[in-house]
Amino acid sequence: EALEMRRRLFEEHHHLVAQSVMNLGLVRERLHQVAGAESLYRQGLEILQVNHPERWHDLADANQKIASLLNDNDRAAEAEIPYLKAIELYMQAPEDDRRLIADCMIGLGQTYQRLNRPAEAEASYVEGVDLQKKLYPGDSIVIAINLNLVGGAQYLQGKLTEEEASLTQALEL
Repeated sequence: EALEMRRRLFEEHHHLVAQSVMNLGLVRERLHQVAGAESLYRQGLEILQVNHPERWHDLADANQKIASLLNDNDRAAEAEIPYLKAIELYMQAPEDDRRLIADCMIGLGQTYQRLNRPAEAEASYVEGVDLQKKLYPGDSIVIAINLNLVGGAQYLQGKLTEEEASLTQALEL
């Protein structure tokens, strides 16, 4: 209903129409309608790319939603490029507002791990954790969870000493 209302009030290519399309995609995702969610996310992304390339934050959000959906539904090979694009776009954020880059780095690490690329997973996780440590020095739970991901990637590479250090650091938080 909201989408149809926005389409009536605004031109089809207005960024608020794209936002409504993306919101509907989120509803479909929550209903486990993966194909419908992906289609709507891509429609919203296309409206933004064609008509609002200056709205980098919205473009980054759309890419992150697509990447996360793909990654969560056993399509990790397709998730890497949208994650990288989201990270590139989020880099335009002010230095103290780069939380979403850290989230994308962790998601990208999960993608690499699913693709059996543990060295790249580790590097992505470490970059995400390092950024989280700078942005949220007091948020030890999130950092500890992600340090466990670092340890898992290190284990897969046979880096047991590094794994132990990461897991110990997580426990100390």
